[in-house]
Order: sequence, then structure tokens, then C-alpha cells
Amino acid sequence: MDTKNHPVWTIYDEYRTARLNVKYYSALLYKAENKITWINRFLLVTAPGSIVAGLWFWDFTIGQITWKIFGVIAAFLVTIQPTFNFTSKIKKYECKRYGYQELHNELDLIVIQIATNKKYTENLKNEFHQIMSNKSGLKGYDDGRNENKRIKKRCTSEVKRELPTRSFFIPKELTND
Repeated sequence: MDTKNHPVWTIYDEYRTARLNVKYYSALLYKAENKITWINRFLLVTAPGSIVAGLWFWDFTIGQITWKIFGVIAAFLVTIQPTFNFTSKIKKYECKRYGYQELHNELDLIVIQIATNKKYTENLKNEFHQIMSNKSGLKGYDDGRNENKRIKKRCTSEVKRELPTRSFFIPKELTND
């Protein structure tokens, strides 16, 4: 059997895709959490009752102008922050990351068994199909329209470095064990 067309590549491709998605949704989660953190810090610092509001350099003309600009930005952020839907995005990214991490862990066990036993058995094939049928809910959750291509490209490069094709064991044939 040609090793490039061996059925085991279906597992390895899904394994790498799961790893890619774990990295991708982790990066999106980090980015969303970072944005909300910085917005909240900015709003906290620019609140009229904050200790920053009482600092001496706001008494100068440039300080007063700067403080007024900060106030306008803060008012704008408070008004539009709910439209960013950070909370729902964070929840979505956490669910996706968790789902793909679970899938990756399950596929990892199959990959290890193939490498350890030096064969791809019918039982492993059935186990793989069972795992993939349980995964169906992950794909329909995201339509891909809002994909961050820069983050996806970076994560793809990381996965290719971590899991190159030469790192996978290709058995001679599928066995019925």
C-alpha cells in the first residue's frame, strides 16, 4: 500500500487539525480577554473618582486637554462596549478550545497506539470513527466568516513545526486485530 494514501493519514490529519484549532481558539481567547482587560483598565483609570483624576499634571493646559480627550474616549467605550460582545466571544472561544482539546487528547491516544503497536487495526479505525461522530457539534459552531487569517497562519506554522509528517508512523497495512 502507498504510504501517502494510507488510511491512517485521516487520523493524522484530524489530529493536526484538532491541534491547530486548540492553538487558534486559545489565541482568539487570549486576544479577546486582553482587549476587555485593557478597556476595563482604561475605564477604571479615567473614572472621575479615580486617584489618577486628582494628579497634579491635569492642572496644566495640556493635561486638561488630555484628560478631556480621555473622558471622551471613556464615554465612547462605555457606550459601545456592549456591542463588542466580549463575554459571548470569550464563552464561544472557551467552548471551542475545550472541545478541540478534548478531541486532540482522544486522537493522541490513537496516534500513540499506532506508533507503539506499529499497526493500524480495525479496532482503532472504529474507535476513530466513534470519536469523529462525537465531534460533529464542533464544526457547525463557526461559519468561518470571521476567521483571523493572521492568527490561523501563525498557528498553522506552529503545528507544522510541532507535528511534521515525518513524525508519524505509517504501518504497512490495515490489520483486522
